Amino acid sequence: MNGNVKVHNTPVVLLISHVFFPPMRILIYLGHPAHFHLFRQVVRNLEGLGHELRILASSKDVLEDLLKAEGLDYVMVGTGRRKSGILGLASQLWKRGLRIFREIRGWRPALMAGTSAEGPLVAWLCRVPFVNLNEDDSDVVPLYSRLSYPFSTHILMPEGCRAGRWEERTLRYPGYHELAYLHPSHFTPDPGMVNRLVGTGPPYLLIRLSALSAHHDKGVRGITLALVQEIIALAGERYRVFISAERPLPEELSAYRLTVDPTQVHHLMAGARVYLGDSQTMAAESAMLGVPYIRYNDFVGRITYLAQLENDWQLGFGFRPGEEKALLECLRELLQEERGDRYMRTRDRLLTEKIDTSAFLTWFLHRYPSSSRDMTAPGFDWGRYRP
Repeated sequence: MNGNVKVHNTPVVLLISHVFFPPMRILIYLGHPAHFHLFRQVVRNLEGLGHELRILASSKDVLEDLLKAEGLDYVMVGTGRRKSGILGLASQLWKRGLRIFREIRGWRPALMAGTSAEGPLVAWLCRVPFVNLNEDDSDVVPLYSRLSYPFSTHILMPEGCRAGRWEERTLRYPGYHELAYLHPSHFTPDPGMVNRLVGTGPPYLLIRLSALSAHHDKGVRGITLALVQEIIALAGERYRVFISAERPLPEELSAYRLTVDPTQVHHLMAGARVYLGDSQTMAAESAMLGVPYIRYNDFVGRITYLAQLENDWQLGFGFRPGEEKALLECLRELLQEERGDRYMRTRDRLLTEKIDTSAFLTWFLHRYPSSSRDMTAPGFDWGRYRP
């Protein structure tokens, strides 16, 4: 498979491929909108190689909307709002796990992949290998790690991420989840779409306010409404401000709220002057688009892949609660400097060292389990995934 993952297979090519790597039934679990983006191209590629795919999805944010917009068939394994507390989480895991068990027993996949707390245990009980994809360090998501990693056959992580006690089953690659869908091989920003969404006018800042409601977000602080007001005041008349919020906004901020079709959000992000938010994923997405980001929450300094983007590449800036003055000063400097293409040039340099994650994941799942041995062999050529 070549680096740009364009699958144009003749019957002869497919026949030869099937002799060495017979088509499989592969069950994909998606628990978050980011997982849809991670697997979207991979699913298409694997289907083009003759594999039979089935998607299981949890009800999280706009995940189902994205699946419908893409025209992908899927089975929901969790619906409705769960009760709070440990009992609510346990009930949710039990119900999803039972549904996954029924799917595995009825469909009989040869392989399961995704980011799931309950999936690996169910797959292990059914003797189906599970490939667990995560980019958060194990100590950042301790409950997830303790529930899923002991039963995962392999754990795939970006280079540098901490796997803790599960190091022996962890495989690392030189890339990021976000490069599965925002790599230039897969995404080109559309300025015309941006104009249709927000009109023409002064440049704009995009603020994202996450719900911070996941189990690993408990006790985590994000951007406050008071800080949002200070950001708006700093932007002044030179910059427009748009807010994408999972939380309620007071009346005085309602005019800034922007509701965008989830399939268009990355175009909007690509057109921003600066992105500010308390979402980990959207911060990394901004970096992949060459847009400087400011991240503000209690996770700053704790997550390896974001620390790499901030410290090694200077594509973003992280601030913890209590560092509001430093954040505002950073924003002031970003708005005063000439935009130019400095961040885009840095992003382009990053792409020379990192891979097209969709190309790699397609190869890994297509040739599994031999791929798990091949990628750790001396001299493995990562260059094939750098178009």
